[in-house]
Amino acid sequence: MSKTNTSQAQKEATDTMQKMIDESVERLEASQKDFTRLESQGYAQMSKNIDEAARLFKDGIAYNSQLSAEWRRLSLEAMRRSAAMFTGSWAA
Repeated sequence: MSKTNTSQAQKEATDTMQKMIDESVERLEASQKDFTRLESQGYAQMSKNIDEAARLFKDGIAYNSQLSAEWRRLSLEAMRRSAAMFTGSWAA
């Protein structure tokens, strides 16, 4: 009878342990699903950030191009005015 009680106790311990293991695996699986969801959201946000940074960089290049063109126009205009003033004063 002692052997039967020991076998029953071992079976209950094994069943309890199996239940604990199964629950742990379920919790791990649930946490990994959450992690996968969060990871996907993070990658999507990083992709948006990269797109926004690229847009800002391109806008900066375009603005720099405009400033450069305006600087060239103004410097040429200043050079022409200076030349006109210089030649005008000698002609008088």
